[in-house]
Amino acid sequence: MIESVKPAIEGKAAAVLLRDELRIDFDHLEEIGDGQISRTYSLDIGGRPYVLQFTERNMSQGCLNELFYGESLRQMEIPVRSVLHEGDFAGLHFTLAAKVHGRGLSQLSMGEFMAVLPSVMDILLRIASVDISGTTGFGWLGLDGNGRFESWREHLCQVRDEEPGQFYGLWHTLFDSTFLDKKVFDHYYTKMESLIDLTPSRRELVHGGLCGGNVLVNGGQVTAVLDWQDARYGDHVFDLAYMLYWLDRSVQEACMNVYEESLRKLGRSEAGLRDRVRCYQYYTSVDALRFTAKTRNERFYRAVLDKLALLDEAG
Repeated sequence: MIESVKPAIEGKAAAVLLRDELRIDFDHLEEIGDGQISRTYSLDIGGRPYVLQFTERNMSQGCLNELFYGESLRQMEIPVRSVLHEGDFAGLHFTLAAKVHGRGLSQLSMGEFMAVLPSVMDILLRIASVDISGTTGFGWLGLDGNGRFESWREHLCQVRDEEPGQFYGLWHTLFDSTFLDKKVFDHYYTKMESLIDLTPSRRELVHGGLCGGNVLVNGGQVTAVLDWQDARYGDHVFDLAYMLYWLDRSVQEACMNVYEESLRKLGRSEAGLRDRVRCYQYYTSVDALRFTAKTRNERFYRAVLDKLALLDEAG
């Protein structure tokens, strides 16, 4: 049975927040089923559409990241949400933001996807160009906006460690209590680790989940980059690798070509690109394996194993 990590908050409680706490007149409050970690509601305020999201407090970093870099992202012409309110309610974190119209990348036809892909790659590179000089560290952002690790390598290797007090907590028990196979996890972790020395110790802003429903498109234009939960400091090629990971193998090479063309327009190139992509895709795989075990989603677990088989075949 799949276990949800969405917070258990009903529409009645959401209405109390809006009406009694925020003093907002609203209409048409309805739950939206999208997303894996947030409980989301749509509503109208003054005839305009908004979205209300609730997350567990230990999963609220995405909104904080978005707010921390919001102005910098807009200055780089990276479209992000307009957040009206955010805070704590009933032991949860919430955000109320204007609804952004568009369809996720995964909902586009192949023709639509390829047409907008150059814009997506340009946005990927613009995210990497955001000024982060006022911060320090690598990996996940802390509440102060600084990275939580001393190096990019340390951040990547942390995927094997337990996280007391965080989302995964003492997750090594999953090797015994779920379908998570320790030999498989360790095997692919070792493959990732063997490639880490080929990755640069670079500090750039990385979105961490640039794919699927996190990039909205309307009328052939990117209208929003959503869900900054996995933002971190490191090598921007991580974003490229993550996007390629979830795409059909038949289009991955075409996407790589579009990325390299975006680099050429900037007069740039990236050394060891394919080894870096491969390293980050192994990271994505082992991270996904533990997530599927944490949420008891064995079907997703098997799909990740299929992805790993393709990685092995390609290598």
